[in-house]
Amino acid sequence: MVLFDIDNTLIFGEKASTLYAQYSVILENTLAKLLGVTHAAAKQIADEHRAQHGGRGELAFETCGYDLTYWHDALIQLTPSNYLEPLPQTQKLLEKLRSEKYIVGAITDGPELLIEKLFSATRIDPASFDFIIGWKRGKQMPKYGLSTIFEQVCDSRNIARNETIMIGDSMGSDIIPAKRAGLQTLHIGTTISDVTQLINYL
Repeated sequence: MVLFDIDNTLIFGEKASTLYAQYSVILENTLAKLLGVTHAAAKQIADEHRAQHGGRGELAFETCGYDLTYWHDALIQLTPSNYLEPLPQTQKLLEKLRSEKYIVGAITDGPELLIEKLFSATRIDPASFDFIIGWKRGKQMPKYGLSTIFEQVCDSRNIARNETIMIGDSMGSDIIPAKRAGLQTLHIGTTISDVTQLINYL
């Protein structure tokens, strides 16, 4: 089984990076509004959390006593089609994996409504996946820096953890928790530069 993160993994490149930069701005703006502080002060708080928790600045909300729903609701207002373009190479990769009989899944801490917009903007067909797990409003993020979701996915499909690979760009959310669960891992940016190199790696 092959599991993918979405942001900066399946959807990548210069235009995607411009979009993802907005995630940080939205986090900081939302935090600033809730706390009644300047954007600079909110950025400092978020940066402290990013440094302490493997890039997970969103933990600042809970530390400050606020539910992550505030950030979820701000993120889904984004319009990815203003930033992104089709990614045929990602679509071809997914089709290749499916043709070779891999079970293909996506697990992301991104909101489900945002995932739909991302796939629409990049013309990635959701039917290319056996399953997609995203963040449901009012629920904990699926990964949340924990190993639980990786264990559950493997166990529910009766697939050995060492026969499953998690591919992602985040050490804190993708690689370390998946390794703890016994999965193989592939870090984008270290092992390979982007997913287009994946077929050669496998």
